[in-house]
Amino acid sequence: MNRGKGASARLRRSRYAGIFIALCVVHGGPAVAQSAYFDAANVQRWASGRYAYISTRTGEQNGDEDWLLTVHADGSRTLQSTNSYNDHTKTWRNVVLRVAPDFRPVEAHLTFWVDGAWRGSGWFTVDGNELRGQVSGPGGRIEQTLAVPEHFSLVPHPIATDSWPTWYYDYARGGLQKVTLYAFDGQALGPDSMLGKLNETEIEYRGKQTIEIPAGTFETEHFVFAGGDPQLYLVGEDRIIAKMTWQRAEVEYVLTAYASGP
Repeated sequence: MNRGKGASARLRRSRYAGIFIALCVVHGGPAVAQSAYFDAANVQRWASGRYAYISTRTGEQNGDEDWLLTVHADGSRTLQSTNSYNDHTKTWRNVVLRVAPDFRPVEAHLTFWVDGAWRGSGWFTVDGNELRGQVSGPGGRIEQTLAVPEHFSLVPHPIATDSWPTWYYDYARGGLQKVTLYAFDGQALGPDSMLGKLNETEIEYRGKQTIEIPAGTFETEHFVFAGGDPQLYLVGEDRIIAKMTWQRAEVEYVLTAYASGP
């Protein structure tokens, strides 16, 4: 829940939201999130924001991400994201991910560019326990059909949805719990790199924590992956990341702008 700090916090979030909307128009980020653009028959509510990618080694910003989340009449969610890195990887990604009301993946489309070169695009659909992928790149087209479990998540690398693997965490049981990920190579290295791979890891819920970040003050749910790294701070029923720290990669992802509406 976004608690804010009275009028000043609301004003700050409004100011950041205005900056985000202007940046979307100028830089071609996700569609501008204003309620006038959405009819209630298709979009029940929305949220949008921007992340800064900060090096914990130098303190410098080495990337950013703009995202727009829409929640539809059937309860499903669509996340549109564009993120870019101005570090040595020079990576740019555009991702659209749609999930069911319980956050189980339904479909995704992604395009990766690295250092001025198109690395590929992919379209993925989930039908029951079958995932189908079709990707194209400089080397041609590849198709994939893969059996997937009931509980799994797609990880196409928008920071906004890196928390969605927590959707089936059993809070009553607590402790470390296994999660299954269909994850992609973040730089699309190799001829079949636009295809993801299934792998397992573990996550643990560490309790509620109030954090203050540039986008405001938020009451979050604190999760950690196996080994305590990375650490995630989730906000609200859409499980959006307010902050993520990844010690091994020497980076912190922090929400600098946030807006939402009916």
